[in-house]
Amino acid sequence: MTWRDPACGPPGERSSWRERFLALKDVWAVAALFFFVMGGIYGGFFTATEGAAMGAFGAMIFALAAARADLAHALRRAARERAHHRHAVPDPDRRA
Repeated sequence: MTWRDPACGPPGERSSWRERFLALKDVWAVAALFFFVMGGIYGGFFTATEGAAMGAFGAMIFALAAARADLAHALRRAARERAHHRHAVPDPDRRA
């Protein structure tokens, strides 16, 4: 908002172009996943639904590689979280 109207807030710390490019190393996985999914959809390799599945699978692979977690633990946790969100399993930490 301050870019449009500088009077809305105090000026922020300026970043050099070098710092901006160095910050890209933290988001390369997101960009790679985006281009993989969108390229696959627009390239005709898979449908939008299949692209969503590929994106979810790719995100899981990146998460496992980044956290160095074992696959069984990550899948159990994801299944438990999904079940809690669907209210299929009562949350033991939640008070009635």
